[in-house]
Amino acid sequence: MRSRFSTRLLHTLLPLALLACTLEIDRKPKLPPITQEGRNTLGFKVDDKPWTTGGESCNWFTCEDNVPTATLYREYDKTPFLFVLEGRYASVNHKVAQEFSVKVEDVAGARTYKLDPKKEEWMLFANSSLSEKMFRNGDNYEAELVITRFDTVNNIVSGQFKGRLDNYYWNPGEVAEITEGRFDCRLKYVR
Repeated sequence: MRSRFSTRLLHTLLPLALLACTLEIDRKPKLPPITQEGRNTLGFKVDDKPWTTGGESCNWFTCEDNVPTATLYREYDKTPFLFVLEGRYASVNHKVAQEFSVKVEDVAGARTYKLDPKKEEWMLFANSSLSEKMFRNGDNYEAELVITRFDTVNNIVSGQFKGRLDNYYWNPGEVAEITEGRFDCRLKYVR
């Protein structure tokens, strides 16, 4: 009886384990459509390869889906905001962990923002902490964010972005080209 149960359990779990491996190998992300509805989407091409958020991030206590976030930080009685857009991807086996973020000062509405590294504004793409690849805009590498919807009534922010980023921490001169970037997120406020 016990060996039949073990055999059935093995026959049930083995295909699921193989399916999980197959899903990981077969991940071919497609860029989300350009929308302005607060769908919580984020995607771009990095060196002509599509990238989107996905997987889950785990700590000692919990795992959470990697849903992109858009946050406005505002000091009391000041109109301009600090805007931060973040997204993550983690593989099923957590061997791949990638992160993307954009930080822009003085966001006050829908328009084009050229990121200024002297003001600590950045576009950053980190391709797994173990591979020593952290690309960021700098003095010779430009990045821009175009906010097309900045709706503080319905809490939606959407737009597009692009940048030429340098792996200046570990291998200066190695470049990652971010193109066709788009996001459509529910807006969170931190005051």
